[in-house]
Amino acid sequence: MIHTPALSLSGTYRQPVQETTAVMQLIEGEVSQVRQQLDLTVYVKPTVTAVNTMVTGIVGGSAVLQVMVSGANPAVTSQGKVWKKGSDELTLQTKYSFSNNKLTLTINTLVVSDGGDYTFTASNRAGSGTATITVTVQGFPVITQQPMFDAVNETGTLVVTCKANASGADPKPTSFKWDRGGTQLTSGGRRSVTTSTAADGELTGTLQIQTVTTADDGNYKCTAVSSAGEKSSDAKVIKVQVAPEISVSPAMDSAVEGDAEEEEFVLTISN
Repeated sequence: MIHTPALSLSGTYRQPVQETTAVMQLIEGEVSQVRQQLDLTVYVKPTVTAVNTMVTGIVGGSAVLQVMVSGANPAVTSQGKVWKKGSDELTLQTKYSFSNNKLTLTINTLVVSDGGDYTFTASNRAGSGTATITVTVQGFPVITQQPMFDAVNETGTLVVTCKANASGADPKPTSFKWDRGGTQLTSGGRRSVTTSTAADGELTGTLQIQTVTTADDGNYKCTAVSSAGEKSSDAKVIKVQVAPEISVSPAMDSAVEGDAEEEEFVLTISN
């Protein structure tokens, strides 16, 4: 802003400007010349640029939003820097933290509802500049079917299935992992691990074990895997059915054919 000095002379003013200093010249006809030098301060509003306009985070993790401020005169103070989500101003708390002179916002312990548009505004006496950053929070896969199987007898084939899908716009699961009692099970030997995908993106995982024995008993669990993370099912107890053993005491062939004498036998059934 230029403040004209208190002069009562009339005439024509010329204002050459170089950097922040202006020289004003008053010419009264061709008789006299009055020269008055003034300091001219040019105020410039800040320019705000987002380092990344799109930020993706994962549930339980954190998201870092960064901006740059340039060209401001006077410089923007801390009070002139404001982060908002929607119309709500964000303040320092467990959920949010600021760094880099408030140019960096960190959102902690992300939940799906933390997604949305965040704005940063820098203001000085000349005006303000704003940048918007969109945050997307991705969730883990959702187990839509806990492990299921049919009872299986010893030497038979065990087939266990599990299903998973994404929630909302989260990334779809792409694979399954299986484990028994904490030991990962992979394809090979008597085992095979396969997956199939339905039209809606639901993923089905299948674990197949041939010629099962009681050594295959245990707690089985499936884990769905996506680019956002992993989600495990509940543990399912699987116990291989063993055919009962039948014994007769004394041996049946100890009886003599045609012998009318009665003999007592004991039948024992056990696993």
